Amino acid sequence: MRINEITEGPHDPYRNKAIFLAGSPGAGKTFIARKLAGTFQGLKQVNMDTVFKFLLKQKNLSLKMPAGEKPEREIERQKSKEIVAKQQQTYAEGGLGMLIDSTGRIYDTVARIKQELEDIGYETTMVFVNADLDTAIRRNRNRPRSLPNELIHKNYAIIQQNLGKFQRLFDDVLVINNADDDQEQLPDEIEKLDKDIRKFLQ
Repeated sequence: MRINEITEGPHDPYRNKAIFLAGSPGAGKTFIARKLAGTFQGLKQVNMDTVFKFLLKQKNLSLKMPAGEKPEREIERQKSKEIVAKQQQTYAEGGLGMLIDSTGRIYDTVARIKQELEDIGYETTMVFVNADLDTAIRRNRNRPRSLPNELIHKNYAIIQQNLGKFQRLFDDVLVINNADDDQEQLPDEIEKLDKDIRKFLQ
């Protein structure tokens, strides 16, 4: 997988802005990220899961994450981390606006990347995509790359606990509710999120 060429100039929109996304697997972060990327074209998406799936397919490894393939899978996971780290570094060196999509499971990693970006002049914010556990489990089951239910339970608890930490780490965390029961109100929530993001990017 090639890192996208940087063709933007010094006057392009969203320079030195980084938006972190967090939320449990199955919460719908990718859906929200695509909405934001479509609205605010020019933001560079940083998503390890996309790279990881690409590498798994290249090696003909299952996206259902069977235990028997764990050694080979972990090699590809490490490769994906290295690719995404290089991609993010390249974008940051160009001062490009970024949409950094992760679960937010490891608080220290988010805090470290946030500080590194702010040290070179970036402004940062976070969008936390919220959904109940039942929704996360149901959606995970239908995803191309799914995780075992017990891992969803474990990650969900950790990520929800991290929300309070993120609210203290960032000046403002924009929470959007994307559970199955919230779909009727979702267009209004997305419209409000767009306004908040537009304000942040100005």
